[in-house]
This record gives sequence, C-alpha cells and structure tokens, in this order.
Amino acid sequence: MNCSHTDTSSPLRRSEFYDRSFISLGGSNRDVEVPSIRIMQWNILAQGFVPLDEFVHCPSAILDMESRCTQIAAEVNRFSPDVVCLQEADVHEQVLRHLNKTHDIYELQFRPKDNSPCLGIPDNMGPDGVAIIFRSDRFVLVHCEDLPLDESNNRTALLCTLRPKDPKIFEQFPLIYMVSVHLKAKAQFTAVRLSQGTFLCNALRTISRRAIVNDYPIPPLFVCGDFNAEPYEPVIQLMRDVACPHGWELKSVYAEAYGGSEPDYTTWKIRGGKRLVEVAEACRTIDYIWYSSNVLRPLGVWSLPTKEEIGPYGLPSTIFPSDHLNLVADFSLNRVSEG
Repeated sequence: MNCSHTDTSSPLRRSEFYDRSFISLGGSNRDVEVPSIRIMQWNILAQGFVPLDEFVHCPSAILDMESRCTQIAAEVNRFSPDVVCLQEADVHEQVLRHLNKTHDIYELQFRPKDNSPCLGIPDNMGPDGVAIIFRSDRFVLVHCEDLPLDESNNRTALLCTLRPKDPKIFEQFPLIYMVSVHLKAKAQFTAVRLSQGTFLCNALRTISRRAIVNDYPIPPLFVCGDFNAEPYEPVIQLMRDVACPHGWELKSVYAEAYGGSEPDYTTWKIRGGKRLVEVAEACRTIDYIWYSSNVLRPLGVWSLPTKEEIGPYGLPSTIFPSDHLNLVADFSLNRVSEG
C-alpha cells in the first residue's frame, strides 16, 4: 500500500507496512543470476522499556509483547533476509518462534548485556542484548565469539562465523563474518563510544590477521549495529578509517546508496516521562551496516520511509514496532576482482 495516501492524523492508524523501495547500486533486487546475501540491521526496542510508557504518542498499551513480536517477525518475513543483526533484543526467542512457525529455517545467537537497564524495570523480560539470526538452510554456524568493547568485558559485540551451504558461494567465500554491536547511548558519552569503537576495531584487526592465516582469501565482513552516534562523531570516522593490514576496508552501504551521506534519520522518537526533564524529540542517524568493500560489492539497499509516510508522531507506531527503522541491504557474493 502507499502510505502517503493514509490518514496520518492519528497514532492509532492501522496499516500493514511503510513503503520501501529498492535503491540499486548496480544490481537488481534478488537477481537470480547473481549469488547474493541480504542483511538486515535492527534495534528492535527492548520490551523491558515499554512499561516506562515514555513514547508520548504511542502508549504502552498498544506495544504489548505479542503484537510487537508479530510485527517484528512480519517485518523480517517481508524482506526475507539471510542474516539479521539485532540490538535491544530481549524478546528474541519469541520473535524466533514467530519466524519459524511456517518454515523452520532460522537459528539465533544471543549475548546479554551485563547490567542491562531492563533488569531495573518491573515486569522485565530479562536482560537485553545483541543477537544474530541467520537462515540455517543457507548457512552453517562455524563459530561464535564475544568481542569486548571495554577492559572489563561489561559490554561485548557478537561475532558469528558462517559457512555457506551453496557450493558455488563456498568456492568464493568459505566463511562469512557477521558482527552485531550496540554502543553506549546518550550525548554525554561520546568519549565512551569512541573507546568502545577502538576496542571493536582492534578486535577486527586481530580477526583479520587470523583470517589471513587460516582462511585466505580473506572472508567478507559485515559490522551492523546501533552505534548511538551520528555520522560526524569520532567513532563513525574511526569506522570509516579502520585499516586491517591486508584485510578489510569498511564502507557504510547506506551512505553509498544515499549519494555519499547517511540517511537523514534511522530513529525518530518523541519521549517524555519520569526519567526525562521534559518532552524530547530525537530524530537522528545512528544505525549502520558496514561491509568490507575490498572483498564484495553492494547490489542495493531498501529506502527508509519519509516523515510524511511515518506521520507526525514518530516511532514506534501501530505500523512499526520499534523506535528505530530497520536497514536492509543486498550484496553480491561474487568476490571483488583485485586491482
């Protein structure tokens, strides 16, 4: 349906999905002639935060767990990604059950966040954390690894190493590396995010050296996450400049698709409540899909809905179950030619 034709005057409007169009980067949407992989990145909003009732125009009564899990699974099924990287995951098992109701093809790895703020909220679902969901009909899980983001290991990123089942893809890429990461929130923690990003990049360099020894030629790498950092922040510059000797050169696929700049926003929320001094609106770009541009090429991404399509009340809504939009990108699994 075309969301521009819907009534946006009420946060309780009912619709199936926001419109999303495919932005080509030299490829077509799921070209059957090109072996490809589809990646989804999504901070799904921890269910544990819902009882705080902080979304001014979206009361917690319409964010019940069952409805949200159904919507999250519907969004995933809509795009049929091969791999999904999640943050603020605390209903991941429930979402997985929804996904596997029809076709039992998805598997999940989860790492809880130490000292998760969800644990301090009544009726929580347990700690939130990062997760990676992948299609077990296309990939075999070879290895999982925590990547520390600080000295104390209080927060970690999750690395999953996947092996393609398709022999043609396996010839090109015997292994594929996936990372899901969630950096520290709030504006005052710019330095903390930079430190966490430095830990992450150092871990990637170590993995790169290990991959060259064990898995040459070097496997593709995807780093997906909620960085809680806008494009001008030092940690995002760090990701752009990360150099893994004889290894990965990272690019943001959405920046490529949007003409060199990131989208205007990946999260848009209007919040109030006891934890906030006053009602605050936040409309920012803080979610990213980074990929190893020297190893594989992007085919395209799925556009993000405009503010007019979302309506004046921001996210979440009855259409969309999170305060973050999901990012979806397709990549060719033909190796980039050297030189």
